[in-house]
Amino acid sequence: MNRYFFIIILFICISCSKDEDNTTKIVEVEEENTFDRLYSTVKIGNQIWMSENFAYIDDKILNSGAHVYGYEGTNIEEAKSLDEYKLYGVLYNYETAIKICPKGWRLPSDEDWKELEKFIGMTEEQVDIFGVQDEHGLKRGNKEILDKIVKIYYGGNNELGLSIVLGGAKDKKGFCFRGTMGNFWTSSPYKDNKAMIRGFAPLYIPAIQRGALDKDETFLSVRYIKK
Repeated sequence: MNRYFFIIILFICISCSKDEDNTTKIVEVEEENTFDRLYSTVKIGNQIWMSENFAYIDDKILNSGAHVYGYEGTNIEEAKSLDEYKLYGVLYNYETAIKICPKGWRLPSDEDWKELEKFIGMTEEQVDIFGVQDEHGLKRGNKEILDKIVKIYYGGNNELGLSIVLGGAKDKKGFCFRGTMGNFWTSSPYKDNKAMIRGFAPLYIPAIQRGALDKDETFLSVRYIKK
């Protein structure tokens, strides 16, 4: 079914650092009965990212293309009242993450994430690693790099303001890893009906995971990037 979104996007600067490349903003995404929530954003280098997990659900996608962590009911308002929704947003499969993207935004590609990673100090060799390290033991960054990008439970260093939260995931076995891992879709396809992802497990792995997961059976967090 085609969808027509009438969306007003408004940027309001609410705080500025000395570095203009790291300016926190608010993006107002509005559409009647669809996007009724303000999303904070952050400019990092030449990119503008949503700095909180996307959190849209409706009757058509709840418990099919989208899940609130741990919730198995069917009431939208009840789902939105949960702390899991308020803190971690919604987990989506790949198709839904693409379909519900607001006008003017897009699901970041593998290359978008690489650009971000290089901006925070990862090398060309590191950003190309699949997994968390290569056969020579070279890691995708280190704890210092991770601390720049990750904000655990809305605390921690969060130097760049991306405010990564560890919202877990859902797969065919059920919900998993809330509070220990944050996983995010990219738009970049991979073999065998998979898509590239980014994973953060700072309590266990001091590096940023670059991997791939099944598009249909896996539900992950979503951050959109400005077109």
